[in-house]
Amino acid sequence: MRALKGEGLELAAKGVYTLDMAAKRSQRKTVAGSVRQRDAVQAAIDYGIDISMLIDNLRRSPAERIRRHQIALNGLIKAKKAMKRPRDKEAILQLEAMKKLNRARRKRQP
Repeated sequence: MRALKGEGLELAAKGVYTLDMAAKRSQRKTVAGSVRQRDAVQAAIDYGIDISMLIDNLRRSPAERIRRHQIALNGLIKAKKAMKRPRDKEAILQLEAMKKLNRARRKRQP
């Protein structure tokens, strides 16, 4: 930690928190957070997880991610309906409800 000097020391003694102090604290937190994130990603890679799909997905816009999710959801519903298994009836109902909810949310967005 850096020692305060001059005006910063005087303000700190008075209990005043300056913008400069806040910026430095925020910068330290950001650096520490990014180090933890890199450690977690490296641990996943070391464990054998292929993160290339995750990286590709994060490069997409949120709208594109939602669109791709909806395509996958529609395909899953079709596959479950095609199998006609009794145990899938509840899952199909839940998936269709999720689809309707997503559609309603999109209509409400400006």
